[in-house]
Amino acid sequence: MPKPISIIPNSIKARLIATVVLSQLLLAAGLVFAGVFYIHERLVRTLDAGMQARAMSLAALVRYDEDASGKVYFDSTLIPASLDPKHPDIFAVWTESSSLLSRSVNWPWGLEILPAGREHWNFKWNHVHYRGLRVFHIPVLDREEGDAFRPQTLAVVYASPTDELEDRVQEAGIYIAVSSLLLLGVTVLLALWGIRRGLLPLQTLARQAALVSTYNWELRLPQDVHEITELRPLTESMTEMLGRLQHSFVEQREFMGNAAHELKTPVAVLKSTLQSLLHRPRSSEDYRVGLEHALEDLERLEQLLQWMLRLARAEQWAHGGLRRDLEIIDINNTCGEAVERIRSLAEARHTAIRVSTNGPVPLRADPGCRRETILMNESSDVCFWYLVLLISHLVIDLRIFQPRRLYRP
Repeated sequence: MPKPISIIPNSIKARLIATVVLSQLLLAAGLVFAGVFYIHERLVRTLDAGMQARAMSLAALVRYDEDASGKVYFDSTLIPASLDPKHPDIFAVWTESSSLLSRSVNWPWGLEILPAGREHWNFKWNHVHYRGLRVFHIPVLDREEGDAFRPQTLAVVYASPTDELEDRVQEAGIYIAVSSLLLLGVTVLLALWGIRRGLLPLQTLARQAALVSTYNWELRLPQDVHEITELRPLTESMTEMLGRLQHSFVEQREFMGNAAHELKTPVAVLKSTLQSLLHRPRSSEDYRVGLEHALEDLERLEQLLQWMLRLARAEQWAHGGLRRDLEIIDINNTCGEAVERIRSLAEARHTAIRVSTNGPVPLRADPGCRRETILMNESSDVCFWYLVLLISHLVIDLRIFQPRRLYRP
């Protein structure tokens, strides 16, 4: 089955850049939408205010007749100019008593608008978009005298084309979009510069980590790298890991030296025994005694090799390469037996050793194959010892014992 292709880049820098670009795109889109919406609402409110003023101006053009009959007429000589010169406004005036009083000369044929309805609304006629306004209960400003006079109220419908308004909104949207894209480009460049500078300590850490080897275990980092909060856990973990690795390599070298020394001694003794047997003719008894000594040396060598093999298997178990069914046993007995095996060496140096415990030490191990191995390396003034608990090929759930100084001569 083919592995699906991930759309997320594997580079941290690419992910940061993609996040910045996407966030800035969303911000730019939000600014364009908010700007266009705000400008549109402001222009519509301005248009409504202008239509309101012109509707009141039209109401002021209504007069009472001079005969005191209470009838009114519309003076069309002072009609205000349209808001959009390209598309003239349309209007209609109704009175309370005589219904429709007047309409604009450019009133579209077949358009029917009633004086009752919503105050503001939008409509389209002959491919032209309009915004309409209804103003109710406007009193006639003209006054007449007499007891029979009854004042009238007016209803004015005023509609203005909105094509120019939409064009302005579109122009403003384009301007905001272009400005946002320019700012987006500048922001992305600044973000790239900032991300590149921000990742410099990580690159420095990678370069210094590449210089670490078996000859150089020190991770040399500038102070600014140590002061970065995000990198501090990583640098501390790497420093501790390198310390453990260095300690392991040192122990491995020491173990190889000790193992070579321990192997050299029985091999040298065996070689010397065989050479002495071949140096001159001997009797059968001499050959038998020499071969027995050689066999003893070979048994010691074999035992040492078995201990090393158990140690290797123990490391395999520690790393999960070997599994056995284990039981719970007390390790105090094994430690006591190990101490007894080196007691003679301690007494030869006038030193007393003993095992001190605070109670049972239960461990998971195989009691059927319990062994102890003591590897000693004597120098001129110090004797070091390594106690390795070999239980079922060293299958014991313990941390690695560190070499400790047992006694001095």
